[in-house]
Amino acid sequence: MLDYSRIKAEKMIAELRKDQPGMVEALYCALRKEYVKHDALAYIGDDAGTFAKEESDYSEDEIELADAIAERYAYEGDYDCTLPYWTNIKNLYEEITTSDIDPDIDLD
Repeated sequence: MLDYSRIKAEKMIAELRKDQPGMVEALYCALRKEYVKHDALAYIGDDAGTFAKEESDYSEDEIELADAIAERYAYEGDYDCTLPYWTNIKNLYEEITTSDIDPDIDLD
């Protein structure tokens, strides 16, 4: 079966690439950040792989921490491509929570 939504999305990407160079990369990073944030929340909530909770079920501090992890992963490329995905999430979590980068994040 032909997936018309995919074809439409591909045409939109082609138009963006032609009319606004850089927009495709920006969209890719934004979408990637959303997925990483979702996974970081699962990791923070210790339910990795289940994704049972909605974002509204997490505290503001947990959401802020997941956003910081996702920002570094998606926009700054702060991950090691030789390590598994979840190990990179764990490493960013540990680095952020054990440093003084953002003292406003308090998970206790």
